[in-house]
Amino acid sequence: MGQFRPVTTGQTPGAFPRNRGDPHIGMVTAQDSHDVRVWSGTTYHMAQALARQVGEVSNLGPVEWRGLRAVHRILRVQQAVTGWRFQPALSPLAVRGNAARIARRQRVARADILFAPAGGALIPGLRHGVPVAYSSDATARLLHGYYDSHPYAGRGFARANALEGRAIRRADLLIYPSEWAAQSAITHYGADPVKVHVVPYGANLARVPSRAAALRARGGDLRLLFVGADWHRKGGDVVVATLAALRARGIAAQLDVVGCAPPEGVLLSGVPLSCLHVHPFLDKSDPAQARQLEALYLNADILVQPSRAECYGIVFAEAAAHGVPSFASRTGGISGAMTDGKSGFLLPRDADGPAYAGRIAALLAEPGGLSVMRRSARDEYEARFNWDHWAARVVTIFRHHLEKEGDASP
Repeated sequence: MGQFRPVTTGQTPGAFPRNRGDPHIGMVTAQDSHDVRVWSGTTYHMAQALARQVGEVSNLGPVEWRGLRAVHRILRVQQAVTGWRFQPALSPLAVRGNAARIARRQRVARADILFAPAGGALIPGLRHGVPVAYSSDATARLLHGYYDSHPYAGRGFARANALEGRAIRRADLLIYPSEWAAQSAITHYGADPVKVHVVPYGANLARVPSRAAALRARGGDLRLLFVGADWHRKGGDVVVATLAALRARGIAAQLDVVGCAPPEGVLLSGVPLSCLHVHPFLDKSDPAQARQLEALYLNADILVQPSRAECYGIVFAEAAAHGVPSFASRTGGISGAMTDGKSGFLLPRDADGPAYAGRIAALLAEPGGLSVMRRSARDEYEARFNWDHWAARVVTIFRHHLEKEGDASP
């Protein structure tokens, strides 16, 4: 086995030359942060944005312990016997193996600070020394019982919760995209508020349309957009009911569904099938499919996403980038992913289709209301919900921490 050499983030090694005086960041991820398919592209866009801020970023991943497959086979037998569902990555063997691999790679990379997005199972075993920053869109405590189905359900939650606590205690900095997640770290795990920071995530887009393209005039019927792979959790039934209620009000509206299809037997009363357009899952890592998704965003007037459970919602930043205001439910971390009244509107979690239709109709009744909201959504994207803004704030947080450490050293 050859010696590990950290890979430089960028289109090619050296694409972002290191800026003198900026922190050398070591990116710690279970999977490859150069793979845009991992975590819907979030770690990829984080690494790229950090590199644009500080120059080269050393990618220490993927660091997933090699013995994980063997542990997985053992736990599958255990699950078959006991019914206990558990993630192999949370096992003590995996935690120790991950920590050992990170430590070996850090000795080569010599980073000033390690950044571990979604690294709750990677950093608990790390010894103190180099500072560690941890980012996640939720905590184990928040996930428990929030989603109908989740790997942390049942008896596996106790270990996941304990590991989350260890990660939060080990981290020198905690960076969350929403107050929902940040407050959980403080309230449920006793995190020091001084090391907790809230910085919204950006839009996972390879290409962002120009402001002019995003705000060009749309014509024809009101075009609603729904994006999600989980019809029930994302509130697909409420979206169809919204479409029906709008049409009942005399508003000519159509709906594009992206990522899933309405299940058999969905009531479409008052909704002609010609008004419902279903598109399969679109892979943004495929250029042709990414262009198709971009066209759907650019043709949309409003994103309707009444999720029943959502840790954050990158989709809201993506909609804002295309000048599309969002109508969403006030649950989970969604309020961190959009600005109520500026990039869209938040409704109660139990709001039904007529309630969404009523709020949309009220916006349409305002003179120029939709156009004003579209501009406001794009403004919010440019000011807050983009990865360069995220990276600039995160690097500032890193720099201040390292400076404080330097001042405190003898």
